Amino acid sequence: MAPTPLISIRAGGESLRPILVTNTVGWDMNVPDVFRAAAIHQRAEGIEKNGNFQNLVIICLPNDHTSGTSAGAPTPAAQVADNDLAFGKMVEALSHKPFLEGDLHPRD
Repeated sequence: MAPTPLISIRAGGESLRPILVTNTVGWDMNVPDVFRAAAIHQRAEGIEKNGNFQNLVIICLPNDHTSGTSAGAPTPAAQVADNDLAFGKMVEALSHKPFLEGDLHPRD
């Protein structure tokens, strides 16, 4: 499966504009959550290199809402499994990053 191209989203308020990542797939339910998790992992690699991790990060993995039994859509069980796998991959990738060491692995 070819990666879905990133689309541009807009900020819901002006105060969000400077901190919002706009080159993302947003809430498109046709995009698997594992794709979103891979993009987050890639972004974390860049953050690790430049040392500029934000204090607040909000990540959307919407496939746990499912498309019901809509024609042409994955089954609800498949969408929830995609969401669970994506969340696990994201936690696994981020939990080993040094920029989270003080938060996840308190020093003695």
